[in-house]
Amino acid sequence: MRTTLLCLALVAVVAADRIPGFVVPGKCPAVDERMLYSQQKPNFQRASTWYEIALTNNPYQLIKQCVRNEYTYDGTKFNVRTTGTDANGNAITRNGQVLPNPFGEPHLSVDYEASWMAPYVILDTDYENFSCIYSCAGHNFGYYADFAFIFSRSPTLADRYYRRCEAAFMNIGVDPSRFSKTAQVLPAPTTPTTGLGRNISKVHTLYAYTCYKNKDCATRIFSTQSNSPIVKGNFNPDRI
Repeated sequence: MRTTLLCLALVAVVAADRIPGFVVPGKCPAVDERMLYSQQKPNFQRASTWYEIALTNNPYQLIKQCVRNEYTYDGTKFNVRTTGTDANGNAITRNGQVLPNPFGEPHLSVDYEASWMAPYVILDTDYENFSCIYSCAGHNFGYYADFAFIFSRSPTLADRYYRRCEAAFMNIGVDPSRFSKTAQVLPAPTTPTTGLGRNISKVHTLYAYTCYKNKDCATRIFSTQSNSPIVKGNFNPDRI
């Protein structure tokens, strides 16, 4: 990947006279981006929902649990809405975009609010089940920072697809042990016996507490349950 000025890292170095822990000596690994970019077209297939299954250490990822990404294609780029909960269980939303690299490099770029534009390289995907994303940025002092993600079309990912991502990352020298799993289901209490939650199976209760603090997410989950007594627009997670 071409060298990109890692602005925040440079600011941290100057201000604190030290290098952030996620910035390490060396350079970004060699990735055949042009081949990957060609193989993965048309990229509009990436549209719709992707759940974060695992990621490497990323201090800029403020959403810690139930991370759900909604990609909407507008003909030139993807508008992205990411929802979930922070480390304290509070609902949080971030908006951004994934678009062709503005400098003509053969990969997509990701640009979230209150952040900087970074490479968005799809190492492997079938667009229907899984996606392995890598982002690496270097700067002029012989250091680089990289972040990696494993996404799924559902809140869980079959082991065979997870292993494909591990293989893709190992192929460019990224150690799979760097990944930590992202919780997609928060702890659920027993099946409620009163209120709107009554008569709902334990499975539904578990799903209700997925993204518990994110009422919009929970409402959609319940509205898609065919045998749920809850109808869209009437579900309030706080009443369970």
